[in-house]
Amino acid sequence: SKNTHETTVTPQWKAPDVNYAKLNIDGAFLKEDGTAGAGIILRDHEGAGIFAARRVLFNCGDPLEAEMAAMDEGLRLALHWSNLSLVVETDCSELLKMVQSKDVERSRYANQVNEIRRILAHERNISLAKISRHANVASHTLTCMLRSQRRIACWLRNSPMEIASILISECKHNN
Repeated sequence: SKNTHETTVTPQWKAPDVNYAKLNIDGAFLKEDGTAGAGIILRDHEGAGIFAARRVLFNCGDPLEAEMAAMDEGLRLALHWSNLSLVVETDCSELLKMVQSKDVERSRYANQVNEIRRILAHERNISLAKISRHANVASHTLTCMLRSQRRIACWLRNSPMEIASILISECKHNN
């Protein structure tokens, strides 16, 4: 099958192989005020950012729904802005389990799960991986930035200073 769905836990961010781009996603939900957001970053085999995005999520009910929205949006952006094969990384094992399952999805998340499954069945080679929060720092930081800057943003081939410094430090760890 063209799509491989592994669940490996990586302790720190690792660059993808040549001809691959790595998509890191993170969703966040604050129970106190119901705000939610997504942080998404796509990098090439040298760790350089192809794009970085953050998005306020409206009508989001819980943390899992925020993670799903981040994956859905991240996949759409990655397929649009790159023609490389994709490695998608998330620290949400529940999300991975749902989108990888062959079972008919009957939960209240069925529409979102089925939409992600449809994207994953795309002709492009897309693999999924479970990573630790330590390997997901850039997308998590983008999500956290939403708390102070409540707006949607997307950066192509560059990123905000906070993210650029994370990318540089993570690339140093890979060498």
